[in-house]
Amino acid sequence: MPDDEVFDLDALDREANSKPFVFRFDGREYTCPDDISIEMIQLIEAEDVLGAMRVLLGDEQWDEIVNSPKMFGVTRMGKVLEAYRKHLGIGLPNSSASTTSSRTTARR
Repeated sequence: MPDDEVFDLDALDREANSKPFVFRFDGREYTCPDDISIEMIQLIEAEDVLGAMRVLLGDEQWDEIVNSPKMFGVTRMGKVLEAYRKHLGIGLPNSSASTTSSRTTARR
C-alpha cells in the first residue's frame, strides 16, 4: 500500500492539540490522559468502576486519592467520569458510576 493511502495515527498524534483532563479534589490536582484506554473501557463495561478509576489515574494518583482524608466516593467518581467523557467528546458504556449507585467509598 502506498504511503499516501496509509492512515497515519502517528502523524495525527503529532498534529493533535489534545490536553489532558485535570480535576481537583481535596486541594490536589489529578491529571488524566488525553485519551481513554481500551483497558479502561473494558473495566467500565464490566462495571468495575474502581478498576477503571485506578487505570485512569494510575497507581500513584490512585493511592493519593484513596488515602485522602476527604471521602472520594461513588458520587464523585461518577462526576469525574462524566466530566472526563465530556472532555474527550465521547460516550462511555453504561456503568454503575451513577449517583444512584451504592454509596460505598473508594477505600482499600
